[in-house]
Amino acid sequence: MSDTTPVAIYARARTVHLERFSEMGIRLIYRTRNYDFDQDLAARLSARELGYGATVRYLWRNAPSTVEVNEPFQLNAWPGLFLYLTTIRIKDFLTRRHTRIVTYAIGNDDLVANVMAYTRLPRPVATVLTKAAMRYLFSRYDRVAFGIPDSRRLYQDICGRTFARPETRMFGALAPRHPGPVPEDRPRQLVFLGVLEERKGIRKLMAAWPSVGGVGSRLVILGKGPLADEVEAWAASREDVGFVRDPSRAAISETLLGSSALILFSQRTPRWREQIGLPILEALSHGCTVIASTETGVAEWLEENGHTVLPPSATPEELANAIERTLDRPRPVAEVLRTLPEKDMRLIAADWMFGVPCGRAETCGAAA
Repeated sequence: MSDTTPVAIYARARTVHLERFSEMGIRLIYRTRNYDFDQDLAARLSARELGYGATVRYLWRNAPSTVEVNEPFQLNAWPGLFLYLTTIRIKDFLTRRHTRIVTYAIGNDDLVANVMAYTRLPRPVATVLTKAAMRYLFSRYDRVAFGIPDSRRLYQDICGRTFARPETRMFGALAPRHPGPVPEDRPRQLVFLGVLEERKGIRKLMAAWPSVGGVGSRLVILGKGPLADEVEAWAASREDVGFVRDPSRAAISETLLGSSALILFSQRTPRWREQIGLPILEALSHGCTVIASTETGVAEWLEENGHTVLPPSATPEELANAIERTLDRPRPVAEVLRTLPEKDMRLIAADWMFGVPCGRAETCGAAA
């Protein structure tokens, strides 16, 4: 007998996906692992690593009631999306049933430029190709939940009249407060959390930090990635900087609870723009003030709620001044926590996508 368990099929899986889908009772199938993937947790939760062919066979042999797949804005997911969505709809036609296909959308980059970079096609041709592919894929979904306003605007522009085919709804992207005690009094400590690479702004931070004043100011860098050795050597040369390579979840939480602010100074690249930034959500949930660039999809929300947002082109001196001001007067922890929802907005979006009542109407957002 075929399995009807709802399933999420992702091109690349992260530890947060494992935690989220296990809480929801959804089976996770993934093709590759992200740098922060917890293999032991994946084994305990029966997540499955399958290639394109094996995933198509799974969809053909089973009858999941709902399938969540990557959003069509994710260009590297296109091969799988064309295979999986077409397979599902052909099987639906042959079996006279309907599988609900859903996605959570936060794409906010120049998709045409990404297609140009991959294909080397001129912009007019890449534009036609992008719109045709997006409209085909988007029309196969039943429900699309948006996490940030910029994403919704971009989809409307690219998809045109096709945008009206799926049911859409706008959600926020925030997570609730940390479940344990959250101390109010914090030292003058700034945290960088994330993958150590140029686009996350780590070199911008290293250039700015020596100019940050204030007695007792300290920077703690948590992460791993291609620049880890460079960052570790730089941190070792300074008494006011600490470095932890590939920290545990417990270490991350403990450091955030003992810090006034977090910085994620994202830099746009030709093929990438920060959609949200999970370190930002983690920092907020622990009561930290956030310093970010305008490149994150939650930049407007951060600015409206008293956090520090600068253009990515800010000089080291400008960034240092912003860091110093933030450490001098961080947002009160209680005020930061009051701005957060009672439930993870991503889970509320999933409740709606999978057809589970999501509770209070004002939290779920208005239907489009």
